[in-house]
This record gives sequence, C-alpha cells and structure tokens, in this order.
Amino acid sequence: MGGFFVGVGIISSFIVREPLRGIYTFKTKEQLPAPIEFPLWTLLRQFYAILQVSCIRWNLAAAFFRFWTNSTIGSFSLLYTNMYGKPQLFAVIFAVISLLGGIFSNMFFAVISDKLEPRCIKIKAYLGAAQCVGGALCFVAIYYPFISLSFAIAFFAIDFFLFEGYNPLIVSMITMTSPQGAQASVLGLYVIVASLAGLFSAQVVNMFTIPPASFQQI
Repeated sequence: MGGFFVGVGIISSFIVREPLRGIYTFKTKEQLPAPIEFPLWTLLRQFYAILQVSCIRWNLAAAFFRFWTNSTIGSFSLLYTNMYGKPQLFAVIFAVISLLGGIFSNMFFAVISDKLEPRCIKIKAYLGAAQCVGGALCFVAIYYPFISLSFAIAFFAIDFFLFEGYNPLIVSMITMTSPQGAQASVLGLYVIVASLAGLFSAQVVNMFTIPPASFQQI
C-alpha cells in the first residue's frame, strides 16, 4: 500500500506543474506606494523636526524679539525725534549711521566670532546675547532722558556700530546645527520669524502709542 502512494506521488510530480514563483506573493509594506501627503503637512512636519533642535529653537525665539524691538523702535523713532524740530537732518544722519554701522558691526562680529570659535564654542551665543543687552541700554538712553538730538544720535551710532551685528551670528548657529538637508528650510523659517515679528510689533505699537501733545494739536 505504501508503495502505491509513492508511485502516485512520482507520477503526479511529472503531471502537475508548479505555478510561476511570485505571482501569488503579497506586496510588503515597503513595496506599496507611499501615501500622498499635502505639501503644507510635509512643510509643517519639517519645521517641527527643525524646532526640536534647542539651538535653533532658542535662536529663533531671540531673533523674534530682537526684530520686534527693531520694528518697534523704527515705528515711533521718527515720531519722537521730530519733537527736536529737525526731521530732515535726523533722517539723513540716521540713514548714514544705519548703513555704515550695519556694515561694520555685521562684518566685525562675523569675523571675530569665526576667529574665536575654536577657543570658545559658544562665543557666537555670548556675543549675540551681549548685543541684545547693549542695544536695549542704548534705546533706553535714546528715549528716556530726552536730552537733545545730538545725544540721541550718539547712542544710535553706538547701537548700530556695536550692537547690530547679531544676524550673521544667528544665521551661522542655526545653519550649523540644522538637520542634514534642512539648511534652506531653517533659513526660510528664520525669514518667517522676522516677518511675523515686524507684522505683530507694528500692530501693537499702533494700539498703545499715544502721540505727543504737539502732534495731537495738528
């Protein structure tokens, strides 16, 4: 009896054909097409991953408030300096100071930070924080005493030549610590933060600024 079944098996092996391999193989998860994602969702996920880096997160927060400060100062600088009665003179001097001071401070602190970084890895963070404090003190000196136009211009010059070179420091830190392949996205997020700071600060200034009496009479 056993020999009968062995014989049947041998004969069947010549008659029954084996199906082609793979035609009934189920596709694995890796072989399935990737789900279609909306570009906005992909962008938000990338921004979320970028913000997980603490260096980028804190630098963007600091940049937001720094740009907020600059936009706020620019919004009512002309309003209050006009009370000195020399708006044209102030506009020309302020333009020259902002141009020359901006070029000097950005180039100076960019070169100095690169030179000192091998000795102190956090030198860019230290210099950026010092500029924020120094700039705030200059703004207090400009607007609080209200001594004279020359006094205000002097502190404007100090601010632009010594405390406005933070941009290359921030850009350098966030690009060096950005995830691989996300450098352009980090810079894009930096531009978005700067734009939002300027937008919100203008609205806040309009809500809370009270024009001086000399302007209310016009």
